[in-house]
Amino acid sequence: MRVVPALVSNLARSESGRQVRGVLEAISGLIVEGWAVDQSAPDQPVTIEIFMDDQLLGATVALMFGPDLAQSGLGDRNHYFKFLLPAEVLDGSTRLISTRVRGTGHHLKNSPMRLPSQLPRAVEPLRSEGWLDYVSEDGWVLGWAWFPEAPDRRPEIEILIDGVVCGTALAASHRADLSAAGIGDGYYGFSFALPFDVVAQAREALISARERNSGQVLTSPRPFRRRAVADAIAMITALEDDVRLLRASLEQVKRRETADNQAAAELFRTVGDFFVQLAEAAQSGRPAGSLRTLRGAIDDVTSHFEPLEFEYPSEPLVSVCIEARGPSAGIYRTLRALRDRVNGQESEIILFDDGSSYDAPLLPLVARNLRYLYVANAEAQVAHRNQVAEYARGHVLVFLAPNAEPMAGWLESVLSAFDTAESVAMLGAKIMRADGVLEHAGISLKEGRRVILGSGEDPSAEAFAKARLIDSVAPEAFAVRADAWRRMGGVDEILGDLAIDDFCARIIADGGSILYDPNFTILLRQS
Repeated sequence: MRVVPALVSNLARSESGRQVRGVLEAISGLIVEGWAVDQSAPDQPVTIEIFMDDQLLGATVALMFGPDLAQSGLGDRNHYFKFLLPAEVLDGSTRLISTRVRGTGHHLKNSPMRLPSQLPRAVEPLRSEGWLDYVSEDGWVLGWAWFPEAPDRRPEIEILIDGVVCGTALAASHRADLSAAGIGDGYYGFSFALPFDVVAQAREALISARERNSGQVLTSPRPFRRRAVADAIAMITALEDDVRLLRASLEQVKRRETADNQAAAELFRTVGDFFVQLAEAAQSGRPAGSLRTLRGAIDDVTSHFEPLEFEYPSEPLVSVCIEARGPSAGIYRTLRALRDRVNGQESEIILFDDGSSYDAPLLPLVARNLRYLYVANAEAQVAHRNQVAEYARGHVLVFLAPNAEPMAGWLESVLSAFDTAESVAMLGAKIMRADGVLEHAGISLKEGRRVILGSGEDPSAEAFAKARLIDSVAPEAFAVRADAWRRMGGVDEILGDLAIDDFCARIIADGGSILYDPNFTILLRQS
């Protein structure tokens, strides 16, 4: 689809005051295609009537996705249309095809257009291969696709919900498994986040993917439904008191105009889990009174912790990822320190929860604009970081333990270190104990031995006051370029506690460097 500059598009006005711009772009075989947008109400789709000479053949709605339209400033790009002409129109006669805006009587630009009396020889589309891997519990569609006959080209994948296209994704992300399998250069992965209204709905949806040009479908559709959401709605019907509490909680979330949609979905999941737990207790014969009530859990969080508010940049530079383990009071203390020392730095805050902290899913009630990610499906703790890296939007990823409290000026130092040298791929923190003794200043590998630098020493010593190269970082606090993390395929989940050291070794082998930064200072509280 070619982009048509705004100056050459047609403008139609109806009696109702609508201002419609649009173009009849081409007739390819029997396909009539173009675009139309109502400037006075760009979120309202425009209906286009298709005529052959003076005969009405039918109508279509301009609401398809057109990636080039945004370059002309045309709203959200969902203003494209296609219409299939009946084969009978090709009877050898000269025909004129016109496109008119319903309700205006005005033609689109380039309308009418002459219809060829014969179909041109069809161009065979490239054959694609690929797979729709899965749809994750939090609504991410993941898969891969490539053109074996043109491996340098990247397929554009349409994502469909119940057969209706909702968006596209370019299959251009690196996948280590594809490289290992000898599939081109391995840059054929794609991911797509389903809209929040699909993630939160109770009914099941069928998610499918197809290569856009050929229409070739990648495997069979994948069913998607948030089971916790469906269970919560079913249980709510029978528990009217908790319905009122649930609605009040959701209304509180809805009032956060810029709050992350994922946090709302996870709060819903948490409430669903509570009702499932309540049902299981009833089935096993345990009294419901033996369980902590949802009302009590919310009261504990909202009464003990003062409200926090983070900024929510549309394109964050940094994603600060905190692991939700241990008491919620400790997690909240780290969040409060981040609020004081991160706001204004174009950063997003992500709390990722493996299910070990009961109150963690409720922290978004007191921390506005906090992004919450549930990662309990990961088999190994280290695998959580890979899921968070896919979810994060920043160019730099910072991973912190729940008891790791950053000191003043730490983020400025991290950004400066990455800006100064492109070869620096990771940063290790200067980790202090509560008693002022140095806990960690990076890891050195000497003759196959893993040596933790600075443990138990004076943090003001000259050896730990300057930046220097190290071989690995402490898992409690480190920073890494997001593109380096994804290019290397993240950490190897099979290696467990050694996964971070292995990842650092691969970074160095790839030509990157790892730096100990004394100004990236973290206070490690007792858990």
